[in-house]
Amino acid sequence: MRNGDGQAGGADGAAGAPLVSVLLPTCNRAAYLPERIASIERQTFRDFEVIVCDSNSTDGSRELLGAWARRDARARVFQVPRAGIYPAWNECLRRARGKYVHWATSDDTMAPETLERLLGGLSRHPGCRVALCGLAVVGDDGRLVPGEAQWLNSPWGVFWGRLGFLEREHVRRAPLDMALAGALHNPWHSSNQLLVERSLYAELGGYRTDLGPGADFEWNIRAAAVADAVFVPGAMAVLRRHGGSATALNRTRNTADMDIKIRILSLALEWLRGRDAGLAARLEAAGWREPFLLQGAFYHWRERGWLRGLPALARFLAGGGLSRAGFALCFLANAARGKEAVRGALARRVARRAGLPL
Repeated sequence: MRNGDGQAGGADGAAGAPLVSVLLPTCNRAAYLPERIASIERQTFRDFEVIVCDSNSTDGSRELLGAWARRDARARVFQVPRAGIYPAWNECLRRARGKYVHWATSDDTMAPETLERLLGGLSRHPGCRVALCGLAVVGDDGRLVPGEAQWLNSPWGVFWGRLGFLEREHVRRAPLDMALAGALHNPWHSSNQLLVERSLYAELGGYRTDLGPGADFEWNIRAAAVADAVFVPGAMAVLRRHGGSATALNRTRNTADMDIKIRILSLALEWLRGRDAGLAARLEAAGWREPFLLQGAFYHWRERGWLRGLPALARFLAGGGLSRAGFALCFLANAARGKEAVRGALARRVARRAGLPL
C-alpha cells in the first residue's frame, strides 16, 4: 500500500459504490472552480462520486464547494491540512470508493464525453488498467495556446503522431511507455487525461511527497511499468497553463529541476530492480536514463559554464564510456532534424535495445 510516504485506498469499489471516483484536490482556485464544476456536471456518464479535498482555501473556494455539495449529492467536500499538492492528492485517494479514479485538477476542465469514452476504451480492452485521451492546452483566458505549448507538439504527441497512432484507439503494452519515458519524459503528460483502475494505486501506493511537483512523473513511470494502457483519440482533457499551475511548477527551467527528474528516473529504476530485475537490467543496458543525463549536462554547461559543467558530463559518461559518448554523438548528429525528432530516435533506440516492440 505504500511507496515512499504515499498511500492509497483499497483495491476495489465497495458494494453500492459508484463506478468512478472523480478526485478534485484544490487550494485557492476560486477563479477556476465554477468552470471545473460545470465540466464535471456536464458529463454524459453519470455514475460517479466527486471527492473534493480543499486545503483550507481562503479565497472563497470553500463557499463555492459547499454550495455545490448542497445541490449535488454526488459531491463530498473535505477540509485537509495545507501540506502541499500530493498530500492532498493522497487524501482524495484515501476517500475514493469507485473502481476507477479520474483526476479533475481544479484549474482544468474536460469535454462532456470524457468519462464515457474513457470507460468505453477500458470495456473494449479489459486487460488495460489505464485509459488516456488527447489533451488541449489553453491559457489563463481559456483560449488555445499556440505552437509548441500544445500537447500535439510535445515529445509524446510528436512521437505517436508520426507513427500515426493519435487518430486511432490503440493499446500500449507495459512496460513500453516506461521505456519511452527516458527520452520522452512523463509517460502520461497530464493526470487529467487519465482514468485509472483504483486497484493500481493499492498495488503501487500513492504519490510520494518528497519530490515536489514531480511526484506524478514518478508514479506514472511505475504505473507504466506494470499496467497496459488504452489510448482513446480526441483532445477531451483540457489543461490550463498559468503561472501557479502544477504543470508550470513542474516545467524544467534550470539544473535543479533537471536534477530532480534524473533522481526520479533513478528512483524508478531502483524500484524496478526489486520487482523485475531482468527488465531493469535491460533498460539500464539500453541507456534508459542517458537522454536525461545528457540534457542535464547541457543545463549545467548553460548555467555554470563549460568548466563548472564538467562534473555533469562526467556523470553522463561514467559507467558507459564510449557507448555513452557515441550516444551523445548520435544526439548531436540528429540535432538538425529538431529536438522532438531526436527524442523520438532515442526513444526508439531504447525500446529496441530493451527488446520492447513499438
